[in-house]
Amino acid sequence: MLGDSLPLVFSQSGDGLTITPKSRVPPASGISDQKLASAFRVLRITHDKNWINDDDLEVVAHGWLRRCNLGSGDYNNDLTFSDRSGDIWSSSFVGKSVSLVAPMERGAGSLEVQIDGKTHTLVDLSTTGARQAQSIVCRIHGLVAGKHSIAVVNRGPGPVAIDALIAE
Repeated sequence: MLGDSLPLVFSQSGDGLTITPKSRVPPASGISDQKLASAFRVLRITHDKNWINDDDLEVVAHGWLRRCNLGSGDYNNDLTFSDRSGDIWSSSFVGKSVSLVAPMERGAGSLEVQIDGKTHTLVDLSTTGARQAQSIVCRIHGLVAGKHSIAVVNRGPGPVAIDALIAE
């Protein structure tokens, strides 16, 4: 909670995230209306994970569609999906390496992965077996430490989806 060091307990289920203080929350300082100061708090939630979800604030995905609450084992229970060749999904990340996480499934198309404007590889997301959620379909190492951009282009011929990035 902003302005307080009170320990909090986090519990996540299929219904959402529950945040519970470990003890009574004192009224916020600097607010003269004590009812208001006791009733509301602002939370800033950050994490130390290196996973970047497919709908992160840095993502630009014109032409791509969001699919949520799929129940199919994907990271954060969602995907960003494209069925049109040429659609571009892009994001920035910080690190020396990045991995692209996507589902592999029957009839899926291919993705072109670009780092800092240069094509790195083409990834085929089709498989003959069962659907494979959270597959690391591309790993790129040896980048100069710092901020980079990744662009993922749908190269067809079938639909494709992006689940997450892992930046390290």
